[in-house]
Amino acid sequence: MARSFDLGSSEYLRYAGAPVIVPPFSMTCWAYPLDITNFSALMAIASSGNYRDTHYLGLAGHVAGDPVYAVTGDAGAWGTAETSSGYSSGSWQHFCGVWSATNARAVYLDGANKGTDATSKTPAGIDQTALANRWGNGLANAFLDGRMAWPAIWNVALTDAEVAQLAAGFCPLLIRPQNLVAFWPLGGLHGANDNDIVGGYHLTAINTPTWAEHPGGLWYPSGAAIGLPIPVAADVYPIASLRTFGRRPPIRHPASHVVPTPRRLPFVPFLSTVARQPPARRPGSRLPWPGYTPAPSADVYPISALHTTGRRGDRRRPASRVVPTPRRIPLVPILLPPRAAAAAARRRRRRRQKSLAADPAVFRTRFQHDARGLYRVFNAAEYRFYRSNAAPPVEGDVPFATSATLPHTPADLYADGTWYLSASYFNGVIDSGFLPLGPAGETYLRLDLADGEESDSPPAGPTDWRLELDAGGVVRVVGFYWESGALRADTWSLAYTVDGGDPPEDTPDVTVAMAAGLAVLDYALPAQPDGTTVKVRLQTSRDDDDAPVYSEASEIKTATADAAGPTAPLDAQRWAGRLPAEE
Repeated sequence: MARSFDLGSSEYLRYAGAPVIVPPFSMTCWAYPLDITNFSALMAIASSGNYRDTHYLGLAGHVAGDPVYAVTGDAGAWGTAETSSGYSSGSWQHFCGVWSATNARAVYLDGANKGTDATSKTPAGIDQTALANRWGNGLANAFLDGRMAWPAIWNVALTDAEVAQLAAGFCPLLIRPQNLVAFWPLGGLHGANDNDIVGGYHLTAINTPTWAEHPGGLWYPSGAAIGLPIPVAADVYPIASLRTFGRRPPIRHPASHVVPTPRRLPFVPFLSTVARQPPARRPGSRLPWPGYTPAPSADVYPISALHTTGRRGDRRRPASRVVPTPRRIPLVPILLPPRAAAAAARRRRRRRQKSLAADPAVFRTRFQHDARGLYRVFNAAEYRFYRSNAAPPVEGDVPFATSATLPHTPADLYADGTWYLSASYFNGVIDSGFLPLGPAGETYLRLDLADGEESDSPPAGPTDWRLELDAGGVVRVVGFYWESGALRADTWSLAYTVDGGDPPEDTPDVTVAMAAGLAVLDYALPAQPDGTTVKVRLQTSRDDDDAPVYSEASEIKTATADAAGPTAPLDAQRWAGRLPAEE
């Protein structure tokens, strides 16, 4: 299914809000235009005030050559990028606009025909999202006459290669999934609805647009591969790789791809035992699923070797991967002795090898079986670098530099002050998260600059520490510390309170000199009355020019003093030297 819009009825989709407001961002969709004489908008993020305050992807059918536009406007005028060739009516085409900055935008038709524009434009008051029209002045305008599927928005500028992959039919969920902020399938495997399955920006249908057939030959991800659910219909199964949906004819792909199954042929689902438990029997057949042992009956037997008869030859498959055979072919299980079964298997294998070239259907079935479970990395692998002069970077920050290899020296400069640096590795599909860079496993390194030169950073905090309760209301602080190099601490700095307040940072009540190498602390605080709440903050410090430099990111731990001791003696029992038997 895809959404179908009638120009005469002013049909469109709208959301009162915007997934993105300022560049960088990218917008793409598949569309089936029915009009090449009027101007129409495909996707827009716009202001409910001035109609010029907008970013939109549109079809300029009113202009000679029928180009595709990527436009940004403000109160002054427009900044327009247009494709080098025009779109056509009566066919599905892929449209993409990429806004890299306020003065850089690009537009693509079918992954190519790129046009660019460098006019600086900064629209104000962006607060609307519109599909099949351009919103402005509180009204919809520039309606689309045609169909639309798979509109999506990213909060980054996609590359030429990524736009080409989208135009080749790959699902937006496979391209920069960590930066995909909105995706409206508008039918297909996700059902006939206008919901955003990524960001929750659910659209409202205006003037009752209808549903039409979805474009063919599109590559879907599985729910397991991407982490997003895909509804299961009567003939659609969760799969561990990719498959296609549509009418494109089957083609032979390299081994890193999965061959599509055309809709015109009987559907052949790929089913993994971890994805769904198969039923006891294949529908319409008397043959049990491999790996399933039914109760013996008159026509079904639990057997270790199966042989099938029929025009299409052997259909044996390992028990961990199930490939159903089309229902039109009769299958008859035959029970054979093990040695006879092995000999029959060798004969069938030789016959099958001879018939592969002559029977494309057999080749396709075997190829699908071998390719099952494989996947392709669609984005280039890279290292990502993050920095902040306020606090350590957090997950979700935008990297300030990337590199395909290490070592790498970013060209960016650093002002005086304290900087925190982090790094992650992106393998093309999944980001690793921040890597442990610090001496104690911290996900960042600290850089202190003064007068353009590196200055000494604080020492690392305690490697690990805890509070222990001793008799008589004593709370014991136990910890250890390890760090090498000139920045190593030389003193334990301990602050504590017994009135329920939090002990302050960098103001120790107790200091203890550290030993060289692995430093261990075992310090007993003064005894407290029973039930007293004791809060402790433990830091390390280093004496720099008679002024201590304290470790950062310290934590407070709490214990309740126990001066009364146990209320009753422990219950001593004899142990027989073995665990008691279960009753």
